[in-house]
Amino acid sequence: MADKYKNILVAVDESEQAQSAFIEAVEIAKRNEAKLSVVAIADTSNLWGDGYGVGNILQAQEEAAQMVIDVLVESFGAGLTIEKIQETGSPKEIIAKDLPKKNGYDLIVIGATGKGAIQRALLGSTTSYVVTHAPCNVLVVRREKVPRDE
Repeated sequence: MADKYKNILVAVDESEQAQSAFIEAVEIAKRNEAKLSVVAIADTSNLWGDGYGVGNILQAQEEAAQMVIDVLVESFGAGLTIEKIQETGSPKEIIAKDLPKKNGYDLIVIGATGKGAIQRALLGSTTSYVVTHAPCNVLVVRREKVPRDE
């Protein structure tokens, strides 16, 4: 583990695990006086069909990703300046490779699960991929994190 994290990325989606990961990342960033970036990704890896239908689905996913970021930052990000990143593409590649290469993160925080069990079996686990391929430390948050009153 690094003595002090300076640049942290937390990946979020609509899952409770992602909310717990975000809360954990906020606490780590505060303790380390670190920069915190939050990313939500409109996943294009399983989109197929005609251009019109795919375009509508993608637009809805992009809007949902931005809403997740806004709600989490507003609800749990008090006291921090948080960079909001909304991307479109493969969550695995963006979280594990693209963003760390571009921004030099020294810690990635991610929930243990996000999608349902059937989708994870078919598509593979984003978390597992990030743990295997990220160039920095990865913290996998498994437990539900209950917000504390401070």
